Amino acid sequence: MASVRCKVNIESGAASGDSEYDVEFKTSSQENAGTDANVFFQMIGEDGESEEIKLENTDKAYFHNGQLDRFRVRAKDVGKLTKLRVGHDKSGSSFKWLLDEVVIFSLARGERYVFKCGRWIGGEVELPLVGQEPEIPDLIDYMQSGDDVKVINAARYLQHLCFSKESVKDKVRELGGVPVIVRLLRHSEWRVRYAAICLLRNLSFSMKYDANRLAIADCGGIEALIEILQQTNTIEHKEAILGVLCNLSSVQSLRLRILLVCLHIIVVVIIVPYSEWTAVAARSQLPKREHPWPMVLVHATRLVRNLASAGTRARQELREEKDLVDCLVWIIRVGVKSVQFDDRCLEHSVCTLRNLSYRLESEIDRDRYDDADVDVNPATVKEQQSQGCFAGCGGRKKKKVPRDKMPTERPKGPPQGVELIWQPQTVQQYYSLLRKSENKETLEGSAGALHNLTACSWKWAIKIRGDTRKAQAIPHIVDLLKIDYDPTIRAAAIALRNLCVDPENKRSVGEKAMIYLAQRLPTGEEEMPRLVQDPTLASLLCTIYQLANKNDKNAKFLRKTKGIQRMVKIATDQDELYSARVVKIANQVLSNLWSHSQLQQQMKHEGWQNNASTQNGELARAPMDFEATSLASTPDQRVYRQDASMRRFNNDSTDNWGNVNGDIGVADVSSESDRQRSWGESLTQLPPPYVSEDRSSSRESRSRDIPMEEMRSSSRASGTNSFRDESSNTSDRTLTLKDSGGGGGKDEDLWV
Repeated sequence: MASVRCKVNIESGAASGDSEYDVEFKTSSQENAGTDANVFFQMIGEDGESEEIKLENTDKAYFHNGQLDRFRVRAKDVGKLTKLRVGHDKSGSSFKWLLDEVVIFSLARGERYVFKCGRWIGGEVELPLVGQEPEIPDLIDYMQSGDDVKVINAARYLQHLCFSKESVKDKVRELGGVPVIVRLLRHSEWRVRYAAICLLRNLSFSMKYDANRLAIADCGGIEALIEILQQTNTIEHKEAILGVLCNLSSVQSLRLRILLVCLHIIVVVIIVPYSEWTAVAARSQLPKREHPWPMVLVHATRLVRNLASAGTRARQELREEKDLVDCLVWIIRVGVKSVQFDDRCLEHSVCTLRNLSYRLESEIDRDRYDDADVDVNPATVKEQQSQGCFAGCGGRKKKKVPRDKMPTERPKGPPQGVELIWQPQTVQQYYSLLRKSENKETLEGSAGALHNLTACSWKWAIKIRGDTRKAQAIPHIVDLLKIDYDPTIRAAAIALRNLCVDPENKRSVGEKAMIYLAQRLPTGEEEMPRLVQDPTLASLLCTIYQLANKNDKNAKFLRKTKGIQRMVKIATDQDELYSARVVKIANQVLSNLWSHSQLQQQMKHEGWQNNASTQNGELARAPMDFEATSLASTPDQRVYRQDASMRRFNNDSTDNWGNVNGDIGVADVSSESDRQRSWGESLTQLPPPYVSEDRSSSRESRSRDIPMEEMRSSSRASGTNSFRDESSNTSDRTLTLKDSGGGGGKDEDLWV
């Protein structure tokens, strides 16, 4: 195979209207075919000619025998290319050059041109155009040709064209290409299946639109992908399949469907074996890992994290899935033991457990998982339970269950499954991560798990409040308020508020956190958009309310800050800088603070009076409608790309999950559990579209399900599938269609 040399960012000196081109020179492998002269070329197109572009060869590293040299150049856009003028300056010791061909790819137009040479060049020659990229309809036709080589090459090239090109993806869908690609997932040849999977990964990637992802699901793509996952033993295939599923899971309306069809298989095939969890290992001494978890496990845990944000039904399914919670806790414990505090797999596991901790007391079977054996002082229980449940779980009383329908007793022995979520050994991991992790998502997930676990009124919440104080974790939660990251600030504020139900915690938090809570309140003079968004601002105000309520000492701490001044500016907002909800909460907090005589003079001085127009009733105990879920994280910048639009995902009750016609059958779903029974059967019943019971939250307004877009080098073996950031591949973006193992071209990153 020819060696490859790359050089990027060569400019021909023209203006901002120029276009970028990837240019590939292939020197013959014949003896003495190379040259050490300085090469130049000039593009000729329908709209004129470019300037002469010089490729300096001063270090004599380019144009050797059998070598492939790639360059990224910026030059005048001359339209569709028709000819290429190429030559060299006859310098150096070997000025004759046997050039095989030149391939030019226009990044702006998404067009590829081939110029054949096959002769010695002693100066300057003009090469005619001998090949141009096929059109999208042609590629779709090739994929239906029945010729495996043609199918693979067409899929690889279409994958290449789809890279970062929304218009190409839209055209593929509009021309009916999605069903064609999904049908290839059932092909008898594995190379064809893999090429189709990689193409679907690019096709399902989008920062703005869901149309292609919904089209893939409508064609039975989810069911076909999970069937393939059970059949393959190749890790590259598994990574690619999970990549597509992660992309699809970015659509809120598809999450529950993916969960019901795929969850059990992903746990059995991916999460359990690749995490190396066993019940025996979990009770033994923890291993210490020297290397990060495999990428296939990272994708699987990220997918589960996305699915955990699909509402009450999804949380219940995930909690009940055999071995899942055990594996997630295992990954966290091993990560902490191995000092891999910022590992992505650990991050996804923490944030999944954070989601599964939400409304825990009301959503689990309290007859099976009670808190009778929790060792907590009865007086403490009475004091804290009298304040109710912050999570809106409702009362603890249940209808009497008939004896013949009593649930089975909790299995005796070490805690397992859902029980691990609230066990001290799990909570201790959050304390360690709060101390040691530098990953903002992991810190947010740890604080979020603590605020969910302490939001209820059962004894486990009371115990965790006390354990958090005894573990000296409160100062580390306070430190999160200093991080310039809105979600982390918000998770910390609500965790502190829930911890303050414990009187001892309330004293400690007031002393340590009041100044930082006040500093995070906006002054009204910040540049927009503000770092602290309205939902987080509401959480900060509620925490200040909880701290100062009936506590003169904490009111004194507040008086020493600029908190009153900033709250008055919010409460008297006339410029609509803040939502009506935030303004109302600010007035409620100030009204409550009016009971502290030491604060009244300061409040009057700032221009706020406690009267009927400013009294908005008693502040709600907790703004839990903001706190339903923890969506997927900001991705690793080396692998993923951030979604700048931060769009909102809304549930759509009109989504149709009707039967799918065509070669790909829908999943067989049981009427008892809505779980897939077997791939040998094929029922036509699919669950209705799911509308989350969780209210829309600000967490959902920041799209955390970030796609992955991978670009594959054409010089790499087609059987590999490495994830690389787009910016790191600027020197290698062209694709030569030839017989291959499939899966080539450019792969877009997964939505995780």
